[in-house]
Amino acid sequence: MKFLFNSKSEKQKENITENKGFESKFTNTNSVTTPVVSQNTDVKTSAQVTPTLDANGKVVKTSKVLEFLKKHKGLIIMVLFIPISIVLVILALYYVVLGSASKSNLPGMDTSFALVESKVKEFNPKDFYYTVPLSEVTVRDKQNPFNGELLTSEQYKALSVYRPIAVSTDNQQDAKPQSGVSEADIVYELPVEGGISRYLAFYWSSFPKSMGPVRSFRPYFGDIVQEYDALLYHIGQSEISDAALQTNPELTVYDSSIYFSQNNIKRTSCGYVRDAERIKNQVAIEHTAYISVDNLRSCVSESDYKGLSTITALKYKPDMDYSLRSNNSSATIYFGSGGGSTGNRSEWVYNRTENNYRKVIDGKDDIDRNNSQSIKVKNLIIEIAPIKSDYNSAGRLSINIVGQGKAIFMLDGKVVEGIWQKDSKTARTKYYKSDGSELELNRGKIWVSIIGNDSKYQVQ
Repeated sequence: MKFLFNSKSEKQKENITENKGFESKFTNTNSVTTPVVSQNTDVKTSAQVTPTLDANGKVVKTSKVLEFLKKHKGLIIMVLFIPISIVLVILALYYVVLGSASKSNLPGMDTSFALVESKVKEFNPKDFYYTVPLSEVTVRDKQNPFNGELLTSEQYKALSVYRPIAVSTDNQQDAKPQSGVSEADIVYELPVEGGISRYLAFYWSSFPKSMGPVRSFRPYFGDIVQEYDALLYHIGQSEISDAALQTNPELTVYDSSIYFSQNNIKRTSCGYVRDAERIKNQVAIEHTAYISVDNLRSCVSESDYKGLSTITALKYKPDMDYSLRSNNSSATIYFGSGGGSTGNRSEWVYNRTENNYRKVIDGKDDIDRNNSQSIKVKNLIIEIAPIKSDYNSAGRLSINIVGQGKAIFMLDGKVVEGIWQKDSKTARTKYYKSDGSELELNRGKIWVSIIGNDSKYQVQ
């Protein structure tokens, strides 16, 4: 909009007359100038702005930015106040949630591990501000009693209804690849007769669609099952003939039936199916039995698979910072006796980026048949325990895993020496470093290999 000012100059008066329909007359009294705008219909009076004049009657030019700020300062203050208020509210809610999470009370568990996660909206420069929707904040204030993985309260409540399942799993060459092992919370690999090993896989946070191949039970498996009050699933068991037991009463340690009669273990062999594909490929029948959790629960009483008992928690820590992890680490564990390299061996390769150990067979990944995923764990433990064998009865083994012995711990790409300690059949095995302090494991899957005093292993 143009403003026309009255003055004594005739030339200026002519200019006013030639203006496109605009007329303005100003009366200057005591240096205060008041504009008078014509009634021209092309002028929108709502947009009129009063100019500022100096003592000589000239217009003082004002920055458009300053004019905008003066005119809209109320709106600008409101726009700045709203996002600041939202951020302060979110921070207050964050600390309230974190404070309540730290007060969680889990019997027998360390509760200092509460973790608050949030899915942050990706920043868009076009947005004036962005926030984290409260509905996307996840609080993980419970821990998996087997391996310390963090869970939400809802997850823990849903899982606590069920007793864990321990599956005696075949590990002979014809049994590979096994099903379900990659999803187990903790796996024990133990020697059986003939230099072969067998897995005792525990499932609680995840129940795979298929688990197996399922094999027979050994008495020392039971000493581990009792740590977790798990429902044991097996097909067959080791037994000693009555004649042998009468001649050698000490052989009772090799007999599963006697073990079951002396110990309160919930167990079953019902509901398994034979894998048609393996049978078609002429795999020996003992390597073809599998169990699903649905079949298992349908053939046992509800009291056998419901109800999680209190499980003693181990100590856990966050993953070590990448810069502090070792760059190259691996392990090879042999399950043959006499220090030789015959029989089953367990090989592991460390991944520094993922901070886990990957199971391999002759340099190739050991995969899960269910999902074609590699078997990976966050913690690898080697327990060295006294083993004796009954050579007069198929070479059955007896392993004393109640007590204490040497242990090798592998986590964060490092090798740590220490001891394992189990005070009773029902007690949780604890792990200690050489200085006597309890070992802090990484949160995540655990693999425990139990071998004899004369067994061979290589770690770096």
